[in-house]
Amino acid sequence: MTDPNNEDLLERSADRLSQNRAAEAMAGKVDGLFGLRKNYARIAEDLDREAAADRSMLTTADTAFHEQPAVEAAGIDLAAILAVDPTFNDFNFRTLARETFTKVRDARRTEHVVEGAPLMSATMLDELNHEIVGDVAAHRHHLLAMLDVEDVVIVSAWVENGREQLGVHIVVAAEEMDRDESTQAVVAGDTVMRRWAELWTFERNPSVDTAQSDEQHILGFGEDEWIIAHLGWVVTGIQRLTESEAQPLPARPGIPTEVSEI
Repeated sequence: MTDPNNEDLLERSADRLSQNRAAEAMAGKVDGLFGLRKNYARIAEDLDREAAADRSMLTTADTAFHEQPAVEAAGIDLAAILAVDPTFNDFNFRTLARETFTKVRDARRTEHVVEGAPLMSATMLDELNHEIVGDVAAHRHHLLAMLDVEDVVIVSAWVENGREQLGVHIVVAAEEMDRDESTQAVVAGDTVMRRWAELWTFERNPSVDTAQSDEQHILGFGEDEWIIAHLGWVVTGIQRLTESEAQPLPARPGIPTEVSEI
């Protein structure tokens, strides 16, 4: 026979235990909620910091873009170019001119004329090939070590027979030399860093659609790769400038300016 008092005691104990467990569970949920809120707060703070950093980066990039030096020399009017090519962008042109310079010079360094082929007129390509043939025959490599394209400035602009023409001063700094293929000895030039200016003439036929070719090169690899669409611009002339012909070159500490003919 069961004692009713003991049954009541057991029921009360079970109820209390159940209440205690419920309270503990609720406390755990409350602690978890507060912890979750703290995590959310930390995440929000991190996102705010990232957003602030992004805004700062965009502001810096925007400032840098608008503070770029002018692409055209003083007094140069691009009206003739814009008349036949309203989409012409001088800042984009400066980028493709830099890349063209590097590609053409690399083509001679590597003795692989194909690298410069899409960026040069037939006449200029023949001249480059002639230089490479001479280097190979003499068992030497023509090098522009530590090459830095310092500036690209449009100094003339005109349209001839419907084709856009741009004269461009390219200021570079490099160690210019020829090295013997076998001994690696310097047989011409030297290892002194110097600066000079060159006049490159670019030409474009605005009636030719180069979209497919540009896309192939932008998606290409190695020597076939371009970082920007070249839109059909090719080099038709390269001239090393004398001091009287060159635009004044800003001084660069530690690097002598050399603009005489070679």
